[in-house]
Amino acid sequence: MAVNAAACTPRRVDPPTFEPQTWPAHLLERHHAPSADAYVGDSIEVRWTRDVGKSSAGPLALGDSIIVATSADRRVTVLRRDDGAVVWQHRLKGVGTTGALFTQSRVYAASGDTEGQVQSWDLLTGKHRWNTKVGPVTRPLALREGTLYAATAAGAVTALGIDRGTERWWRPFRKPVRSGVTIAGDRVFVASEDSLYLLRPADGSVETVVPSPGVVTQPPALAGTTMVIVSPDRFIVGLDAATLAIRWRIDVDDPIFGGVAIARDTAFAVTVAGDLWRVPLAAPTAASRLVLDRTVRASPAPVRNGVLVGTVGGDILFVDGRSGGPRWSRKVDDPIEFPPLVDRGTIYVYDGRGTIHAWAIVPADGGGLAAGRRGTR
Repeated sequence: MAVNAAACTPRRVDPPTFEPQTWPAHLLERHHAPSADAYVGDSIEVRWTRDVGKSSAGPLALGDSIIVATSADRRVTVLRRDDGAVVWQHRLKGVGTTGALFTQSRVYAASGDTEGQVQSWDLLTGKHRWNTKVGPVTRPLALREGTLYAATAAGAVTALGIDRGTERWWRPFRKPVRSGVTIAGDRVFVASEDSLYLLRPADGSVETVVPSPGVVTQPPALAGTTMVIVSPDRFIVGLDAATLAIRWRIDVDDPIFGGVAIARDTAFAVTVAGDLWRVPLAAPTAASRLVLDRTVRASPAPVRNGVLVGTVGGDILFVDGRSGGPRWSRKVDDPIEFPPLVDRGTIYVYDGRGTIHAWAIVPADGGGLAAGRRGTR
């Protein structure tokens, strides 16, 4: 039975007693393909919807029992997964610009205005824990071993202790850092307007710096020793993750404003004109393109049997992994800026008007549902 939570006055519910999962990085893990093991069928039905703000500020963060959402109108919301009921909602101290991260006990989010701050709350109760002013934060944040990393459009990277938000180090750069922060093995990756950097996490010192092949506004995806970046300057590039040396480059016809995802040893990216690119990491010259003829700014979401793509026009397209063509589409409020998540038989979509949609996947005869989390890529 569908629950039209969006039409109801939000009410607070009792929080779960324990959340076993964590969400420590942008789209959960370094591949940026948290749904890669999930199966999507031909039939879906609405499970619930919930309005949480005016527009999305970052991708959803998905736990075992909860969902965390940030919105551009200064809200961070924790909801129950099973019915979309609001556990708690608080205001950010500024315009939301990042998706939330969480541990088993805390939620972390940030704002992107000139007085940008990183904030923390208790995951289950919503009690405010701390806030630290760092400047205009660019997505995404990253968590590693008790440290929260944030980059700013003012041109700095900072490391904060997760318990109290105390600054551990601050590293200035000559130009804005628009890629956010990515944990790359035992190093921290950031991109300024003209350079790529690997930083030592202990003190923020620069270990490696190379000229950037172009503007990088999205975090990279990693698989093994390969790091893949995409750019509005119309390219997909594979780098050596340890040295940042270029291994291969694919030039495309139009800018890429979304990010890149890696699944099944293949990099997936979509241009703003709607060209879905698949690049085999072992044979990048065999890259292929599928023309969707839609305007796209969101990252693609690879699943076990295809790819989900959200469009500026508000369409969610399911592209078949065998035929290569769209199998179905569903309409929500535009624009879609972030990829859907698929987990335990449900598709979660965060639309352009700040509504979360939960769609149950109806399995076909002989089909199956995969967990879609933490599996082998």
